[in-house]
Amino acid sequence: METTDHANAPAALWSAFSAKVKQLWRTLLRERRRALILAAVLLCLLVLAVVLLRPSAVRPGALSVRVGDAAVEVPGTEILRRLGGSVTSGEDVTAGQVDAAPHISYSDDMELLLDGTLFNEKTYVSVYTADREPLTLDQDHLVVPSEAGTYLVRVEAFWGQQSNLVASQYYFWLDIPAA
Repeated sequence: METTDHANAPAALWSAFSAKVKQLWRTLLRERRRALILAAVLLCLLVLAVVLLRPSAVRPGALSVRVGDAAVEVPGTEILRRLGGSVTSGEDVTAGQVDAAPHISYSDDMELLLDGTLFNEKTYVSVYTADREPLTLDQDHLVVPSEAGTYLVRVEAFWGQQSNLVASQYYFWLDIPAA
């Protein structure tokens, strides 16, 4: 009949366990250099991913009105900015800015030229009387009034992408001569 020394069993287990822990500790110390290099590489990859995936700031495009060979650049005002889930309001267009907007004489060959990346490939064009009463609102093209006079034109454009965009408004006065 075989007998086992039960009194020494916990000590033997403890000795085997502590030997394994010492071996693991030695291995970890040897591998520390590799672990540090791996951690540095992973950190660099994480920073690179954050930088590449973060949306960059959108620059609003420009509006020019071309009549014949001449082109007039129309100053714009940033009215809204969206970056990710954050939306911030820009400037309010003042009456002084509208009053100082360029005057452009109408011609049949007149074109609105937008330079930049439009969000939805659309612009919204509104025409007002000189007293700022609306005639047409948010059309996809300039609807030229049939009567002679001076009219205020507002062009609204959204630049960028849905989660990263800038909304701008551009104003100019349209002078339509008597026929």
